[in-house]
Amino acid sequence: MTAQHGTARACVGLDAPNGCNTLHQILRVWRGSLRQNDSRTFRIESQETYVKKFFAITSILVLALLAVSASAQTSNMKSVTLKAISPEYITLSQTMSPTITFTFQPGSTFANGDQNPGLSLQYNLASSKTITVCAYLSGDLVGTNSANIIPMKDVNFNVGNPGTQQFTGTCGTIPNAVTWTQFSGQQGTTAVSSTGMFIATGGAFAPVPDTYTGTMNIIAQVF
Repeated sequence: MTAQHGTARACVGLDAPNGCNTLHQILRVWRGSLRQNDSRTFRIESQETYVKKFFAITSILVLALLAVSASAQTSNMKSVTLKAISPEYITLSQTMSPTITFTFQPGSTFANGDQNPGLSLQYNLASSKTITVCAYLSGDLVGTNSANIIPMKDVNFNVGNPGTQQFTGTCGTIPNAVTWTQFSGQQGTTAVSSTGMFIATGGAFAPVPDTYTGTMNIIAQVF
């Protein structure tokens, strides 16, 4: 250590020996190395400072968002009433042509209809009830010459039970009716059919030649 310090002192001044140049070069390299290390240390410290600042700012933003979320408000509650209405109903739909034609043969007083009456009944009732299906005539069958008629009593309606009926009964308060079918039910779809209709005049001859028309109505009632 003494020798080195002595050498360093000896290399100070204008009269420094030539050997001191090497020492000066070593010192310059050492000092440059220190400055380079200081620069690297500064860069490392700068990077660490940036990372710390980034996490600090992020933490502040997260805390701010949590504070906003925690302060969210909920409005007062309003109730809405829901209502569903299912009414009782009973409907009829035809499964037949809307016209039944009776054609008398020469010398005959009897004519069958060309098709059997048929319909579909759909119903949705609050409880099991008795359903009655009736058919009734609006009046006599009248020819194009209004003087010619086929009376309602000559028109017959066939069902399995009670069998052949004439339109002389009632359905509730409806006159000129026959009872087609009667059953109990609450919900369902029922096919209603007849074994046919015919006209029998009961006289010696068929009706006076003409085209006769009339109306038969079908109705379902709940009793």
